[in-house]
Amino acid sequence: SMIAAILSYAVQDDVKRLFAWSTIDNMGWMFLLIFAGLVGIAGVEREIGYYVVAHGLAKAAAFISSGALLYVFGSKSLKDLKGVIHGNSLTAGLFAASIFALEGVPPFNLFFNKLSVIRTLLSVSPIMAIFVAVEWVIAFIIFLWIFQTYVIGEGKPKVKRELPASLTFSIILLLALSLISQFICNYIWTRW
Repeated sequence: SMIAAILSYAVQDDVKRLFAWSTIDNMGWMFLLIFAGLVGIAGVEREIGYYVVAHGLAKAAAFISSGALLYVFGSKSLKDLKGVIHGNSLTAGLFAASIFALEGVPPFNLFFNKLSVIRTLLSVSPIMAIFVAVEWVIAFIIFLWIFQTYVIGEGKPKVKRELPASLTFSIILLLALSLISQFICNYIWTRW
């Protein structure tokens, strides 16, 4: 699933499909944690829980930000959104932050979760850990290309309407929770 996802990233024109493929990619990460647990690595249930929460928050922010793009610009086609930062910097910034949260860029918690997966996989199979690390780097490079081409690149899509405060607040809240989800999970985990 991880290979199919990274092969699909670069050819996607639909923002929501791009994020759907990232779900397939991240499911591969979670399945590898499950595999590690099945071969006897202790503590993976906690890692899985943390990963699910971090991914869920980042994914929710990403899908709402893609809806914000559709609302503000009237399109979810990346080709129509080239240079989105020049059209509406707030919407573009929220979209970019959502991309980075979803891809696991620090300081978002999915970064720490992905590092934890790689560390766990080193106990199972160093080759598998290297594969996952390389896949992460390739996916990151593709998302940087998407960011450069469609967010900060040349162009200026026409704004159809302003982003409502409710959407702005929702995305910011999800991104903020994505920054602190590890602490929330630790608090809950130690209380059970």
